[in-house]
Amino acid sequence: PLKEANATKAVLFKAEFTDLAGSGSVRLAAGKKPGIIIEIQKLDLSNLKTKPFEPKLPLPETFESDLMKSGIAQLRPIINQYLVDKPIYLPERIAPLVAYPEVYLNRTRSG
Repeated sequence: PLKEANATKAVLFKAEFTDLAGSGSVRLAAGKKPGIIIEIQKLDLSNLKTKPFEPKLPLPETFESDLMKSGIAQLRPIINQYLVDKPIYLPERIAPLVAYPEVYLNRTRSG
C-alpha cells in the first residue's frame, strides 16, 4: 500500500519564495541529544517575492502573489507543529564540541 501511495503522488503547487522574513523563538529540545525547536511567532510578508512554476494560474501576478502570501500566513500553525514534532538535532560528530547552555551566577564584592 505504501508503494502505491508513493506512486500516485502529484505536485499540487510548485513555487520559489525569496525575501521571507519573520521573528520567533528558539528553545532546547528535550531528549538525550542536543537539539533545538524553532517557533515562528510572526511573519513579515511585506517584501516577499514569489515565483510560481506549476500550475501556472491564469491570474494577474499581484492576485497570485497575494494568494500565496495568504496561504503562507495560514500555514504558520502547521509549520510550527511540524517544527515541534521534528526538532533540529546536531550531528553526532559535532554535538560533543558544543557547550551545553548553562548559566552560572557568581556574586562579586564590587558589583
